[in-house]
Amino acid sequence: MSIKGALCAFVALWSVVGTLSVMAKPVDRANEGYVAVGYESDDLEERLRWSSGPVSVRVTSEVKRRIRQYIEVERETAEILARKERFFPIFEMYLKKYEMPEALKYVAVIESSLNPEARSKSGAVGLWQLMKRTARMLGLHISHRVDMRRDPHQSTDAALRYLKSLYEEFGDWTLALAAYNSGPARVRRAIRRAGSRDYWVIRRYLPRETRSYVPKFIAASYVFSHHQYYGIEPMPLEEEYWNTATIVVYEHLTFEEIAQRSGVRLEVIRELNPPYLHGEIPASKKGHPLTLPVKGMWKFIGLMDEDVVFADTLSERVMKRFAESMRSYRPITFLESYRIASLRKDVDGSLMLTAFIQTNRRKRYWRIVQMDSRRRNSFPSPMEDYTLYREVGLE
Repeated sequence: MSIKGALCAFVALWSVVGTLSVMAKPVDRANEGYVAVGYESDDLEERLRWSSGPVSVRVTSEVKRRIRQYIEVERETAEILARKERFFPIFEMYLKKYEMPEALKYVAVIESSLNPEARSKSGAVGLWQLMKRTARMLGLHISHRVDMRRDPHQSTDAALRYLKSLYEEFGDWTLALAAYNSGPARVRRAIRRAGSRDYWVIRRYLPRETRSYVPKFIAASYVFSHHQYYGIEPMPLEEEYWNTATIVVYEHLTFEEIAQRSGVRLEVIRELNPPYLHGEIPASKKGHPLTLPVKGMWKFIGLMDEDVVFADTLSERVMKRFAESMRSYRPITFLESYRIASLRKDVDGSLMLTAFIQTNRRKRYWRIVQMDSRRRNSFPSPMEDYTLYREVGLE
């Protein structure tokens, strides 16, 4: 072998060793602002299996390359981790609802980087990158003013129902993920051509993007489960983005009107309500969701005043009289300046609140349909910040 050939072989070998060293031993990156701690190559596959849940795992060069990509773009990964704090509790709630593996929440990471406004070249939109035809088939409302593929709750519910139907067809979560990306017809054709139902066998018959889809999923689930070992921490996320409440509104509202009534900044309203494409919520008989930070929501629905009385504090006699007045539309003097609210904790830890507001014979009803908060084990309520228990003049 010539000297030139030997030198080329040495360089190639050195590059391979360098690639594997990120996974095989601790790497000192203190000069870049953090220290990344790698794992021994022997237990990498075990850790990958743990983080990837029911997906078939192989430690391929592509999987390692995808892991390195997440680690090397530290800032971008930290930004996605920050959004994780906002969206993962929502995903986990629906995964539990449909009895699906929790690791499937990482599908949204590789689909949209947890950006509800993401749009692909093919026209897929939202956290779960649903195509318009599929989304409408799953019951999502899409128009020139509203696109519910961008709504975290409705899109998650639809996407998981679709993913579960793919699992029921193929009987394997790895194949279901491939079908989610490329469509079930391509997966069926690949199975026929390969004579196998093993993703790693049939993948050579799948489109290029789908061949990379499962390795991307494995890498994302791994890095987002073990990011702290690589010195990557989430960027700070303000409480107003994750401690939120959602109600259903029926009237036409502009974001400016919502900002005036709630005291919430316009940019926060836009961020929390991505389905609305033109800065307004159109009128609807079926209703549209409106999400606001909890404190802003209390102000928006008129429950920040000190004359609010919660149903739990009222006697049966008073509640009966209130119910009678609501049925007959006859005003009762002591209720003319009072708001009555029923507050309870739902089974998933979210807050369910129904407010009956009666002022000058006008009645308004608000129902908070969802609370999203990292404090899932606590009981988030307006009583934390405002004095809402005042029974005055009820007798």
